[in-house]
Amino acid sequence: MRTIENWEIKVIIDGEEKAGIPLPGCLVDGEIEAEKVRIEAIDISISKLRCTDIHGEKYILAGARSEYIGMLNKAIEFAKENGLFFEENNMLNNTEKQESNNYDEER
Repeated sequence: MRTIENWEIKVIIDGEEKAGIPLPGCLVDGEIEAEKVRIEAIDISISKLRCTDIHGEKYILAGARSEYIGMLNKAIEFAKENGLFFEENNMLNNTEKQESNNYDEER
């Protein structure tokens, strides 16, 4: 498995390239062994820092571009401020409630 370094995610919207969130079909721009690369990801996991291209090749994502991380942080803050993002406490409470329900059902 090769490693893509200094990467960022791009999407094409209305014919224009824009920074995007990691979803299947996105483009990953970065470097492999100091050579610029662009792959189209058919599968991408930001939590595992892995992606798969349209040819089935798997890659490790290492060292995202600082500008890209900054853009993601701004998008997350915007979503939080505008009620478009679940707060961690709400997610935790929902998870705890579900686990409690599952426990009660098992009894």
